[in-house]
Amino acid sequence: MGEVKYKVTILSRDEMVVYPKIGKPLPIVRVTYVVEGLPPSFIDIPKSEYSKEKELELIRKDIEERLASGIEEVEV
Repeated sequence: MGEVKYKVTILSRDEMVVYPKIGKPLPIVRVTYVVEGLPPSFIDIPKSEYSKEKELELIRKDIEERLASGIEEVEV
């Protein structure tokens, strides 16, 4: 049995600058995506490290972490 595959829709790839430390700009690529069964999410990749492979790796990691955290259903 192989690795689980997820059908992901990339909603946007936006370049921006964030400041993780005061006075230290960090250019990033923010990738916003959605996968069935979960609300939209995003990952940030430093622009200097961006590649399609890195993007897919981080999206998979994010999905698996979100699924592992458990989804709670309640009736109201």
